[in-house]
Amino acid sequence: MKKKNYKGLIIRVCAIVLLVLLFVPFEQFIFRFDTPEAAMKFDYREGVKEIVATVENGDYAKVTYVDRGRELGTKCLVRDKRGWISPIKQISIPNKFKITFDYSIVGYYKKGKNILIVNSSKYIGEYEVPDNELIDNIYDSIGTEFVVEDFVYSKTHYRVWLGIIDKYPEDYKIYLDGEEIEI
Repeated sequence: MKKKNYKGLIIRVCAIVLLVLLFVPFEQFIFRFDTPEAAMKFDYREGVKEIVATVENGDYAKVTYVDRGRELGTKCLVRDKRGWISPIKQISIPNKFKITFDYSIVGYYKKGKNILIVNSSKYIGEYEVPDNELIDNIYDSIGTEFVVEDFVYSKTHYRVWLGIIDKYPEDYKIYLDGEEIEI
């Protein structure tokens, strides 16, 4: 009778488990946080040095942070029944996108909803940039409620708007300070 090689089988199984753990963000299955800021600080891979601003709208949030290289970055986070999920390996591919000198509009799809983010900024240092004003009023063709957050970082005043949309209609339009924008 031939003896089975259990030691080799155990080594193979352990190697497969280790490879899976390297590529699967298991943190999202285990850890939940009370605030979006706590979830961002846990995300050591982003090198978050400082949280600058957070805009929350229900179970969604946009966190603006400064990384170790003093660059401004953003992440969209999602909350489930257990709390805020770490943004580690959360892939955010824009489904709506428009950038001009005065504003940027970026839309993401997460957890069955569309997250629409509108950013505007104004330099407030010693040299004024002509015709660059912050957006004061946002509404859209379907009556989305937008949450706004203002913050100042490095001589620039930022205003961030966050809206949650179930589904974009074909003729969706957004209005920034009364000006109709198609995205």
